[in-house]
Amino acid sequence: MPCKDSSALMSVQLDAGDRLLNYAFNKITCSRNIGAENNYRDFCRGKTVQDILDIQFSTLIETLNLIDTEEQFLVYLEWDALRSALYQYSGQVEGVETDRYRIASIEYSETGEAEINLVIHPPEELPKIESCHSRARKESRL
Repeated sequence: MPCKDSSALMSVQLDAGDRLLNYAFNKITCSRNIGAENNYRDFCRGKTVQDILDIQFSTLIETLNLIDTEEQFLVYLEWDALRSALYQYSGQVEGVETDRYRIASIEYSETGEAEINLVIHPPEELPKIESCHSRARKESRL
């Protein structure tokens, strides 16, 4: 499931009241775009930074009805990245892997909207990795 592939990027847009307008999470894992097929972004839209930070992953699994473990894993990556960006944006870096999650820039518009750009490096250590192709071949033989 987890792939040690290239870095990811996240761009987060907040309104002047620090409510989420939108975000983009750009990473391809196992030929699947993270964030493309779940409702997490819609679930968070309009919520304040603090409201998003208060969302527990276990609650998210239940609320979004994430049954498949691969889907849970992909949403977890997105959830973790968004929280890391928002924690750093709000000045709370304790507990955030700042070597892995780094804010590259924060830009403010004339209307007070903020755009946070986060670079996400792959973790240094991952569990033993089996390619999706090899796993699919094994499963088709069973």
